[in-house]
Amino acid sequence: MTLGNVRDEIYGTKKTMKDEWFIDNDIIPLGTKRLYTDYKDGNIPDDEIVYLKVDKSNVQNILTVAPTGIGKSRFRKRIIGYQQRFGYNILAIDPKSYEYLTGGIKKGNGRRLHPFEENTTYKVKSYVPSFVQKNIFVKPSLKKKFHVYSPNIKSFTDMALWRNLGAADKGANFIVSVISSGIIDMDKIIKEIMITPLLMANTKKACIGTISVLQELGYFSSKYKPLDLQKDWDEGFIVAVSYFAQEGKFMNVDIAHIVQQIRNIGNRQLQNEEYITPKIIDFDDTIYYLERRRMDEFNMAIREIKNAQNNYRSLGINTNVTIQNPSFIDSKIIDGCTTKFIWGLENPDSLQGLIPQGAYELIRDRQLYEDEDTYTFECILVRGRKKWETFFPFDVQYGHGLVS
Repeated sequence: MTLGNVRDEIYGTKKTMKDEWFIDNDIIPLGTKRLYTDYKDGNIPDDEIVYLKVDKSNVQNILTVAPTGIGKSRFRKRIIGYQQRFGYNILAIDPKSYEYLTGGIKKGNGRRLHPFEENTTYKVKSYVPSFVQKNIFVKPSLKKKFHVYSPNIKSFTDMALWRNLGAADKGANFIVSVISSGIIDMDKIIKEIMITPLLMANTKKACIGTISVLQELGYFSSKYKPLDLQKDWDEGFIVAVSYFAQEGKFMNVDIAHIVQQIRNIGNRQLQNEEYITPKIIDFDDTIYYLERRRMDEFNMAIREIKNAQNNYRSLGINTNVTIQNPSFIDSKIIDGCTTKFIWGLENPDSLQGLIPQGAYELIRDRQLYEDEDTYTFECILVRGRKKWETFFPFDVQYGHGLVS
């Protein structure tokens, strides 16, 4: 079967997308085995298209590895668009920007993305946490783009969260016990710390310092409600959370806490014997919060993403992880991804042992097609540990689906 012109079949020329064939067959079209220009009139035989098989009954953790500017974000967003239409609930973590899943993105040649790449075929509800909004809302135009949320201190009963925020083990344990007793006002928590005989003076000082910083940041603010992911998902939204490059422990803890919320949703569905909705947590630009630092630094986000990949699988939780340099990221997170997209790497040595030897040698010896003038790179799709193939992603820069 010949699928016909990619502009019509993959992207569609009308408001109604012409991709029912892909949805009916549980596959996501990724790209072509050869450059688009190799196909006469854009007519591509079915066996020349590379697909990603969708199996909602099994967890599918996806890794995308590519340097900046190569098109990995657009590629990832296309996959997300299909995943939502397959029935996945999606949360997207965007650590540095506020343009997640929005349109108007342009390449150097001035060609806009196809409307499929823009925010026209799915609804996105964008959030920013209360501890970041003070810094970004100096631009009035941004206030209209975002909803502000504040973590609920009542749900901060994991000692590791407080440990990551800077409290020592005994101090973190005491704070959790105070919150569990029903005291959630920050000033009252400080008072409890001051009067308790259970903590040493240095521990008290550290705990009070941690809580004072949180108060100054507005980390727990009664002015804003917590995220209600289930409500937004039920209304058909992709939920996107942006941090505006707010690096460090505050972002790490918030990401970890959100992952725990998704875990709780899955647990509730499991306990109530409900249909366990497949869920995607999309982690973009992970260098901001998954970078391996000193061994003595505890990173809650790393712990929870490992849990999402390995321990929360029965709850329908899947991950999409995007990185630029795999050498900076915990290898267990990379190894937890069964499907990998890799292209344009300068130093592929960190992937040795994590992908098939043939794919590694292809990257190492730079035998992939690349044209840096047009940003055209051949991508390697690795399925599991043995199967792999190369393809050119569907993208305007490759000649697919050009918009007049």
